[in-house]
Amino acid sequence: MMAPGAPNDANSADVSVIVITFNRAPMLAQTLASLVELDTTLPSGESFSYEVVVVNNASTDNTQEVIDEYTRDGAAGSAVRIRSFYEEEPGVAPARNRGLHESESEWIAFHDDDQTA
Repeated sequence: MMAPGAPNDANSADVSVIVITFNRAPMLAQTLASLVELDTTLPSGESFSYEVVVVNNASTDNTQEVIDEYTRDGAAGSAVRIRSFYEEEPGVAPARNRGLHESESEWIAFHDDDQTA
């Protein structure tokens, strides 16, 4: 946990939020927008950091464009690091396993691409 106002080292997130997506570009855009806006201040005044790991599970729509927009500049001004990976093997299990493999945090959270944080 970080003290309030402490700088967020992008390589030391407390939690990796893994988002698996397949052909849901419009919903994914809303999901990512909500994830970069989270207030992570705890009642104690401490806060935690998180990264977002997006796994594109062989989408054929403009999902990758949405991801690219967020990894390029969609989180501008946010301390949240968004990283993305492409998993060509279809299915939630291979996609989640890829997200787990790529995450860099001790704690893991799965967040669906049709949810708002």
